[in-house]
Amino acid sequence: MYMSKISFNKKIPGLICLAIVVALLSLPGSVFPSQNWMGKIYVDKWVHITLFFILTVSFCLPLRYAKQKIHISYFVTYIILATLISITVGIIMEYIQKYFIPNRSFELMDIIADSAGSIFGCIFCLRWYKKINPDRHRGS
Repeated sequence: MYMSKISFNKKIPGLICLAIVVALLSLPGSVFPSQNWMGKIYVDKWVHITLFFILTVSFCLPLRYAKQKIHISYFVTYIILATLISITVGIIMEYIQKYFIPNRSFELMDIIADSAGSIFGCIFCLRWYKKINPDRHRGS
């Protein structure tokens, strides 16, 4: 089964989530509270991890609702591609923040948090989809 056979409606959650992540990461720095107690518990990094976890999982939702059997190699490739796209979005957004968003800067730790959230999303999707539909993941 190829991605072109999955209807556009099933891709909408991933696109909506992508738009939300880009919008949130494009907010000017003046919108956020100044660092205080929240900086000590790294709330910002947990937000990045959560956003990119949700982004990766939402990109993988079309696999969950596919009506045809999915060959395991396609299944894994799709999830890894979704993870790489999420990580790439995180890296691009850091550069956009650095050069185009007022009062925002490039932070390597944000890229690491984005990547961690994406990888957690990848692991979640691989385990969750196999657990829910074990018979769908055998070769077609």
